[in-house]
Amino acid sequence: MPAEEDLLKEIFDGFPDPVLLVREGSIAYSNPAAGRYPALRPGARVPWAPAGTGGGPRLLMGALEGRPCRVHIQPLEAGLLLTVRVEEGGAPVPEGVTFQLRQEMAGLSAALQRIAAGGDGGREEQQRKYLAAANQGLCRLLRLTGHLELLDGREEEGSRPVLMDLAGFCRDLCRQAEEICRRAGLPFTYQVEEATLLTMGDAALLTRLLLELLSNALRAAGREGRVGLRLSRRQDRAEIVLWNDGAAPDLGRLFQGPGAPPPLEDPGAGLGLGLSAARQIALLHGGTLVLEAGSGGGLRAVLSLPVRKGEESLPLRAPQGDYSGGLPTLLVELSNVLPAALYAPEEMEELR
Repeated sequence: MPAEEDLLKEIFDGFPDPVLLVREGSIAYSNPAAGRYPALRPGARVPWAPAGTGGGPRLLMGALEGRPCRVHIQPLEAGLLLTVRVEEGGAPVPEGVTFQLRQEMAGLSAALQRIAAGGDGGREEQQRKYLAAANQGLCRLLRLTGHLELLDGREEEGSRPVLMDLAGFCRDLCRQAEEICRRAGLPFTYQVEEATLLTMGDAALLTRLLLELLSNALRAAGREGRVGLRLSRRQDRAEIVLWNDGAAPDLGRLFQGPGAPPPLEDPGAGLGLGLSAARQIALLHGGTLVLEAGSGGGLRAVLSLPVRKGEESLPLRAPQGDYSGGLPTLLVELSNVLPAALYAPEEMEELR
């Protein structure tokens, strides 16, 4: 065994999580903790495609033998060092999520009570603000509930995936997101390099995935930063990169998953719940989701999806019904970053 691998053996043989050294896609070293998983034995091909182009550490959100996992990837001269955290099923809802649910319900209740108090014509503008706050609170609750529904392991059989033009889908969604961000004074641009890019997928689920990544990017960038989306093709994969130049969350904390101390301001997002839901949607589509530090600062979320042909089939499970209650999907999924003024009745009607 080369000297580098001897050193890894000395350091990581007693480590509780699986640790791998990967060279050219194959596992050159795995510690005893990895021995619990046949797919992680030395000589095997690594079960994930460590997508992303950055030279620094990155976080891959994937699955191992049917169980969700987070893979911290550190480039070394000897190859890639992968540390795997397999998430336990049936874990309780993180405390931060319960706190956020109570917080949003309290805000919604307060707004509704002020609306119910009524008032004369001179208070019409104030009542309008209370109604906007109530609408935003409802959207935030629907967003969080949608995350929990994806992650509770009881999703119903949904519609079958269809052959869709991912390039056209991204252009349409980004055009809508660009307009709503312009109204909110938030930075967002996009670039779709392919005229047409076919894949098998569920447009509603992919919409939720991309808007979750956009919400995180907008929060990190702030009003003074920049946020962008780029769709391109890399051989037989479609690659969607959503980047920002704001402060990047600690990948080490994100690696710990739901229940870790929140690296972001929002407990629901900071505990990894939204990212876990995004990972679940990516896996349902045969994709991977990687987070990495941007070359100019900030964070890059890299979503890799297979380019498919029409005759291929892909089993897909998704919650049935309209989780947004008929409200505009962008207003629900971006409710943690948009200003309350956009949730006034007339503004919401324009965005339907």
